[in-house]
Amino acid sequence: MKTLFCVLNWGLGHASRSSVLIQRLIHEGHDVTIASDGVALTHLKKRFPDHSFLELPAYSVRYASSSMIINMAFQARKILRAIEDEHSVVSAFCKDHNIEQIVSDNRYGCYHHDLPSHFLSHQLRPIVPTSKFFAQLFYKKLDHYMAPFTSLWVPDHAPPDNLSGHLSTHSRDKTYKGFLSDLATYKIPKEERSYCYDIGLILSGPEPTRSHLEERLISILKPLKHLQIFLVRGLPNEGTISLNLPPHIHVFNHLHGQELATKLNGCKALICRSGYSTLMDLLCLDIDALVIPTPGQTEQVYLAEQMAKKSNYTMLSQKELTYKRLTQALADLPAQLRF
Repeated sequence: MKTLFCVLNWGLGHASRSSVLIQRLIHEGHDVTIASDGVALTHLKKRFPDHSFLELPAYSVRYASSSMIINMAFQARKILRAIEDEHSVVSAFCKDHNIEQIVSDNRYGCYHHDLPSHFLSHQLRPIVPTSKFFAQLFYKKLDHYMAPFTSLWVPDHAPPDNLSGHLSTHSRDKTYKGFLSDLATYKIPKEERSYCYDIGLILSGPEPTRSHLEERLISILKPLKHLQIFLVRGLPNEGTISLNLPPHIHVFNHLHGQELATKLNGCKALICRSGYSTLMDLLCLDIDALVIPTPGQTEQVYLAEQMAKKSNYTMLSQKELTYKRLTQALADLPAQLRF
């Protein structure tokens, strides 16, 4: 079956989890064309170098404010225009290339009325930090954009053992696809691991908040020369590493697959965002982590709070990120780091 698989470019999480389903489809004999833009498209081209690709219009979302409402309000017109543009691109591509089905990871314009179109998302009911009245108006609009899709796929286990919680609740029928982690096959039991690093940093997500977190963490960890630290910046488009750091901090612009899993399995504690795909990776590998939600992303705050209830996870907000708070949060993990 000729399948068009469309992936949202919002950090690397969507590209990472979609890779699992793309690989499944390829294994089942589907002829898959992969569509995305920006760093997600770059990542997917490296992951599937022998496949066909389609570049979609960019949403180009940036987090200039710490308020999700302000960010979305000022960029709503741009996002809606991108949805219209991607629908036009996808419709024309399906006609010209005899596409038989579409899978869309959170791209609302990637459907065709005459084809099976599957919408993949864990956010069927996002957290809207406003009154119940306006939240219901938002959900009604969201349902309008999901209505053309013939089915809803959720990258999660079915309740009650699910990660997404009430984010994935919806009145429509849903198909649960389980945890979609490209790293799950590389799990090593904790008692068999050999730790090369004390702390790992995995940074991804939209700018400028990604860079702000990177700069703050480096300034705190730079003097700790007795700790071995690795930093994965989530920048697959970067050819060279411009950071000038001491030798105890090992920097990689981008890693994926076995290379990334090896680093994660080799660190005592991880610091990362609480993006959904990142958390699926950590749960599949059983990695101890301090999670720092992206400012303005209510979903990441919710997920971080859920994860902090587990014994091997802690949570810290970016505005509270100081040496004292960071070391206290890391000390609450089982790793027993020495500061």
